[in-house]
Amino acid sequence: MGRDVKLPASPPGAEPAQRLFTLHAANRSLVLVRKIVADAVAEYARVLEFQEVLDLERGYDGAGELPAEVREDFRSAIDRIRGYMKELEAVGVELRDFERGLVDFPARVNGRDVRFCWQPDEDSVQFWHEPGGTTCGRRPIGELVAP
Repeated sequence: MGRDVKLPASPPGAEPAQRLFTLHAANRSLVLVRKIVADAVAEYARVLEFQEVLDLERGYDGAGELPAEVREDFRSAIDRIRGYMKELEAVGVELRDFERGLVDFPARVNGRDVRFCWQPDEDSVQFWHEPGGTTCGRRPIGELVAP
């Protein structure tokens, strides 16, 4: 993420979905995932706009206080992001990058735990990485599974 905006964490004790995807299932789920991610990315952009307004307010008068209506809009945007995160969790995927819309699909290939990964400018799931790996460590699916 490009800016330091605090986004909602899962409630304490909440366990993420443990679904494991095949490549076929990951690609099939993109119909739904694509829509949710588009909404989450757009809402995150709104949150960044609110943050910019707050930064400007702080710069002009030092108070950094948003008008009540703007604060409510900001809270609503955060609540919508929480909702999108829950929807993605219910599908069994994790949104890893709110600006790019990068999503991880937990998978096990030949007994090895991996993450298939996808972002909105891709037609299908074409990359993977190690669990806990960075998004710059994405490698082509062809290295992992036969087409």
